[in-house]
Amino acid sequence: MNFNEALSKAAGKITTEEAQDVIRAQFGRGATRWVAQEAGISMRSAQRWMSGNPPASRTGRLRKLASDQLKVQAFGRRLQASTVVRVGEIRLRYGRTEDQGKRCPYNTKNGSEWFNVSGLESNGVLDALKAGDIEKAEELFSQAVLDAYGIEDTDTFDIGDFGENLELA
Repeated sequence: MNFNEALSKAAGKITTEEAQDVIRAQFGRGATRWVAQEAGISMRSAQRWMSGNPPASRTGRLRKLASDQLKVQAFGRRLQASTVVRVGEIRLRYGRTEDQGKRCPYNTKNGSEWFNVSGLESNGVLDALKAGDIEKAEELFSQAVLDAYGIEDTDTFDIGDFGENLELA
């Protein structure tokens, strides 16, 4: 699973409220119109979907709209609201081409598979996500993960593949 797919998977776990917030942040006053156009519904229905109490039968569709169209922003918001991240099994590359196999690293600083999100905030991952620069976000995210897991040679090693278990808590 590449970084883009990992973003989609993590963004897919957003709540209805997060989906509404992401849509509002992206489209501002035009959020309801965007929902109506994307979902093929009336403006009045879209207003209900974006209300504080949306129809329960439509919340899944609203979350899907947000994660399909706005996965980068959704992931950034989830990352900001989280305190720790676990990437699970990753595939390391040497020199960006030579496969070094799968690893399930642990954080050498606290002895667990979880690491603190503050490292991601300080190295610019959130800024890159907000700017929509997925390549830069992937590079910075990989560097932060490798650093947290005690792999200091981030110029030589990088993460070639993220496993299925990228989690935010």
